[in-house]
Amino acid sequence: MQASFQQAVAEYATDPEFVGLGLDDDARQAFVDDAWTLVEAYLAMEDPTRVRDIGLELRLEADVGGLTLRGIIDRLELDDDGELIVTDYKTGRAPGQKYEQSRLGGVHFYSFLCESVLGRRPAAIRLMYLRSGETITVVPSAQSVKFITTRTTAVWKAVERACTTADFRPRQGPLCSSCAFQPWCPAFGGDPELARVEAPLRYAQLTAA
Repeated sequence: MQASFQQAVAEYATDPEFVGLGLDDDARQAFVDDAWTLVEAYLAMEDPTRVRDIGLELRLEADVGGLTLRGIIDRLELDDDGELIVTDYKTGRAPGQKYEQSRLGGVHFYSFLCESVLGRRPAAIRLMYLRSGETITVVPSAQSVKFITTRTTAVWKAVERACTTADFRPRQGPLCSSCAFQPWCPAFGGDPELARVEAPLRYAQLTAA
């Protein structure tokens, strides 16, 4: 496993997304060390040789009205009864019971994709929190899958309305610190009109470094 990990580190060293992080030597080593910690945590949670995977990083897409929804499933597998199981890896901490349901929107989206594309609803969806070694298992229902189409339609109507009125209101949150759009975000004093020109230039500089 250590050899496979080092091979992955070498391959990703020149990946544009990794290069775009702009890490110095110390930060890069800290990143690699943390990644290995997560790998070790995963190996303590399950034996990968016993997993009957049928798809890794599986890209699926399905239509909802005039929209095409796409998603990438970390791992699709079969259980002992031949039922579909979706496994999603998480590098953050597992949510407390109070916030658990609010974190499961993506889970039901995976179920929707499987049912739309493969014609089968997964028997279960597992969230593996590598940081803490916890696993949350969710059993999707017909109602939860239907909610995806209803919510998608409502969100898209809101997006169309915002485009018509040019009213896009930023809302700051904990993920703002890692958002690449922050230099142009009005919430941080930026001008979104400049992003059209400046963002591609900044990306080109990062990938050329």
